[in-house]
This record gives sequence, structure tokens and C-alpha cells, in this order.
Amino acid sequence: YLLDAMPRIIVDHGSADDLDSEASVKETRRAISKISGSHSPTSATEYRDNDTLDPRQCKGTAKLESLKCLKGGALSPRRPAPPFVLPSELTGGFKPPRVKPKKDVEPWDPGSTGTLSMDEPGEFHFDKIWRSRMVNISPDQMSASWKSSPYGGFLVSEQVLRKKPHGRWFEVLIEEIDPNSLGDGLGLGLAPHPSEGSFLVADRLGFYDCSAMENFPVCWLLGYDRRVKFCAAPRFLTAKEMLIPDWRPSQLQMGDRVGLLASHDGHMIMFVNNEPVYFVTHAGVLWEGHLHAVVDLDGCVKAIRLLDNNGQLPDKVAQYVSGLREAEFGRRDVVAREAANVVEAEEAAARQGRKQV
Repeated sequence: YLLDAMPRIIVDHGSADDLDSEASVKETRRAISKISGSHSPTSATEYRDNDTLDPRQCKGTAKLESLKCLKGGALSPRRPAPPFVLPSELTGGFKPPRVKPKKDVEPWDPGSTGTLSMDEPGEFHFDKIWRSRMVNISPDQMSASWKSSPYGGFLVSEQVLRKKPHGRWFEVLIEEIDPNSLGDGLGLGLAPHPSEGSFLVADRLGFYDCSAMENFPVCWLLGYDRRVKFCAAPRFLTAKEMLIPDWRPSQLQMGDRVGLLASHDGHMIMFVNNEPVYFVTHAGVLWEGHLHAVVDLDGCVKAIRLLDNNGQLPDKVAQYVSGLREAEFGRRDVVAREAANVVEAEEAAARQGRKQV
């Protein structure tokens, strides 16, 4: 027992405090060695200095483990140190920065396919507050996109649409489409500003998540999948209102210009590249009051740009409207002449009757 336990006591503690002195320990060791017939190191110093020590001279498992520990062996009786964890109190609650997901390139970014955004908003631009949170707008507030969102939403102009002799007019440019989309196209229209009255309910961050057709009680919207909404339940266009029977907004291509005209007498006409595609008569658009441009950006159209031509008709559109007015005046003249002829005939018949009497 002493032969096995003595080296561990000496190695682990570096001294033998429980014995009288180191000299007495050495004498005790030599006496034990004579009895056992072999010599063992008498101190930790002998273990370190005797590099040629044969482990077979160390009798007992405890002495062999102590020898291995001193000579850097793998049989160390010590357990590995526990992992060091820095307390959060010392770090002040520091957290590594999060890696932001890669942002999709918007059409108005440098090097993209759309119109490069300006530093300042244009004269006619979208309202950056009253819009769907699913729709992103450019720094100049003239371009909008929902390509990085699962679906689109509504946009409204910050400025009031100007009233001209031909009516109210605005136009958008298609900057990106999804050719694989099976949905409908965008919708254009007019409405009072949603701050004046709507069914919109903001989330905790103050954003909205909806379309104008669903949440604008007073509006005049046209497009989508051949639908319209005039301050009531939406309905589909009739065959008479579709000037091109097979055309629908889902057929829009990149670079197309889509315009909407609301005349002073309440008619609504949608143009694509200055050509009329939809004509809804007597839509009931109010001439009094302030109306704003409204866009429901969704379906196959991913991005648009609001053109800065508030109320200014393109030449070809102006010629078309002028032709409509001339035709309307011509019809009025014809109706007036026919009415006058009927009145004249009735008066002649009355005179002839009096003569006979």
C-alpha cells in the first residue's frame, strides 16, 4: 500500500506535509525498496530528472500513472478542462450582427432594366405613406415594384389629378413583367385620397396590406381581368365596352404605356400605346372635388413608372378625343335636325287640319 500510494502523494502535492520531513520520507522509501528488492524514485524531482527510468521499475498502477503524467503521457489522471463560456454580463449583451438577406435588384437601381431613379421626387409622384406595404417605391417616388413580395397592392398619387377641357389623364410605363404569371394585370382608376375616407386598417407599423378595389368605397377602377368598379360591386366589362375583344391587361409587355382618361361628362377610356382598348360610357366619375390617380399593381405586371404628364394628353390621344367630340357634336346636330323636322311636320299637320275644319 505504501509503495503504491507514496509516489502519488509526492507528485500531486509536491511535498509530504503529513510526514515529519522530506529526509524521513526518503529513508522510509529506501527501507521499503530494500524489502521489495527494487528501487523507486523518492521524490518528484527524481521523476523529472530520470529520463531513462524504466516503467517496469515502478511497481503499482498509481506510480505508473504518476510517471506518465510527469513525462507528458496520455494516461493523465486529470480530466479535461471544461469549456470556457464568457458571461453575458461581461459582454454587455453584445450580439453578432445579422447578415441581411440579399435584396432583389429593383428596376430603378443602377444597372437594371428600368428608369434610373432621381434623387428628388418628381412633380407628379406616388404617396410613400398611403400605399400597400407589399409594394416598394423608388427614391423619387415615381417607380413602384412588388417583385420582392409574394403579391402586390395599391398605390395612390400624392398630387391631385388636374382638370383639363378633355378631362383627367394620367399614364404609367410598364417596366417589368412576369411572363410565367397566370394572373390578371394591373388596374388603373381615380378616387379621393384614402386619408379622406376608406376601409383601410393599418398594421402596427402603420402600413397597409390590401388592394384599392377591396378597400376604396368611392372609386372608379378599370382593368384587372376585364373588370370595373364604379363605387359599387365590381362587374365584368360588356362586349360593347371592349373595343378590342381579345385584349386584356395580362397581355401587357415591357415598355408599354397604359393611360387612363376620365372625361368631364363621366366617360372612362383606357389606352395602351395611345390606342383605345376599353371605353365605358357614363361611368359617373365626379367632376367636382379632388381625385387622385390610383393603381392596383399586381398580376403579371411587376414594376411600373408613373409618367410626369399629369393632365397632358399625347398627340395621338388628343386627336382621338377630338374625333369623338366632333362625332358627338355631329350626332347632336343630326338629332337636333331630326327633332326640328318632326316638330315642323307636326305643325304642318296641325295647320292642314284647321284648314279642313
